[in-house]
Parts: sequence; C-alpha cells; structure tokens
Amino acid sequence: MVAVHRRVTYKLYPDAAQAAALERACDLHRALYNGALEERIEAYRKAGKSIGFAEQCKFVMAIRLDDPAYRALNAQSLQITLKRLDRAFQNFFRRVKAGQTPGFPRFRSRDRFPGFGFKQHGDGFRFTPGTGWRHGTLRLSGIGAMEARGVARTPGEVVCCDIQRKSDGWWLSLVVACEPHREAGVGVVGIDWGIETCATACTGPMQFGEVPNERFGAAEVEALREEQRALSRALRGKRSRRALKARRLLAKRSRRLANRRKDRTDQVRPVLCARTRSSSPKT
Repeated sequence: MVAVHRRVTYKLYPDAAQAAALERACDLHRALYNGALEERIEAYRKAGKSIGFAEQCKFVMAIRLDDPAYRALNAQSLQITLKRLDRAFQNFFRRVKAGQTPGFPRFRSRDRFPGFGFKQHGDGFRFTPGTGWRHGTLRLSGIGAMEARGVARTPGEVVCCDIQRKSDGWWLSLVVACEPHREAGVGVVGIDWGIETCATACTGPMQFGEVPNERFGAAEVEALREEQRALSRALRGKRSRRALKARRLLAKRSRRLANRRKDRTDQVRPVLCARTRSSSPKT
C-alpha cells in the first residue's frame, strides 16, 4: 500500500518561559510575513518590479546575518512563512484570471497570524511519540522540550509540522506519512446528511436509521451573542485589557463549539461504519 499523508493534532503544554519564547518566535514570523508583503507592494509600486519567493529567501539570509533574533530561528521555518505569502499571491492572481473576487494579501495582526511551521523532521523540531502514539514530547530548537497530549488514529513517520496559536493555547499539527487501515464491511449504505437529522442511513429497501442532530449552535447562540455584545462594549473606547479579555472569551467559546461539532462527527462515523458492516450479505 502506498503511504499517504495524514494530519495529527496534539495540545502543547509549555511552561511560562517556553510560552514566552513561542510568542516571540511567532511575532518574528509575523513581522517577516508583513515585511515581505510590504517589500513586494513597494517594489511593484515604485519600480514595477515583481519580487518572487526565491529572491525573498535570499533577503532572509542577509537578515539572519544582521539580526541575532532571526539568526536564532530555523532557516527553513522562515522559508515556510515566505512560502505562505507566495501562495497567497498565487491564489490572488488565480482568482483575478478566473474573474472571481481577488482578495489581495493582507497584513497580519497578532490575532490573525496562526503560527509557524517546520519543513523537515529533525531540522528545528523533533517529536517523540508515547506508547501507541498516545501523547508524546516535542522538542523545538532554542525553546526546549514540552509535553504534547493527544492520540494519532494512524501512526506513521513524521514529515513536517505546524505550531499553531489558538484561543485555548498552543497546538502541534503533525503531517505523518502512514498506511491507513480502516475496518469496513462489504455492504453498501446510502447516507443523507441533513438539517433536521445529522444523517440518515439506508441499508436496504425501507431500512432506514437516523442519527439525531444535536444542534450545538442553537444551544450556544444566546451565549455567543452576549459575548459579542461584551466585546462591542469593550471596543467603544480605547483598546484596553477589558477588550482583550472579551475577545479571548469569545474566541474560546467559539473554539469549544467547533470542538463539540468535530467530536460529534467523530462519534457519528463509527456508527455509520457499523451500519455498513451489519448490512453485509450473510454467507
């Protein structure tokens, strides 16, 4: 079987010093992204010149020689940040040619910059999984080792990773080369994803089964509105700690809602697979 790539997500638990180091690294990557975007804009505006990914990578090497802060970061990790900007421009020109709304690449604020990545396992980062790939330890160059909690459905060989900053902390997103094995029957099941019900499965003539819709969004809509009102009131004046706190509370509630929906999907999948196996022809 040919190896395929799968995403595996772990929650990181850095100590106070490591969390501060992650923040500094993320801010440096964001400054690089915004600086490279400004460079492209000004070069085209003043000289009609287009600057590409390869040329900006050369500029980064010069920056690392002059700035100790960037010299402490992994060189390939900085290239990934530049590659993300280059991909944003490629998507922009693709949409222009297709006649779609272009969406020119924007400068990134702290709240809109997701994190940074590493290109190759062993170069700047190393992940050591626990038994059965349940939990593990992540070691980052210049930051140290920190605990990672989670479990991989399909273990494999670590290829690359992203370090992501979210409302509820830091997360590790690994790309793993693996050979997935999924248990399945030989029967056929028809699935209708709906609104009144989460899913309706048909395994034969007049043989239907329903998975109820939990309606997590409807249950949280009033709480989300109250959080949004609190944020709106906090933003009326000058930027303050109260506004920052309100924004974080709203982001955490939205994140919890997304997690509940994802967890529900993970619970529905084995139910539908079980219906497929139970519908297999008897021998």
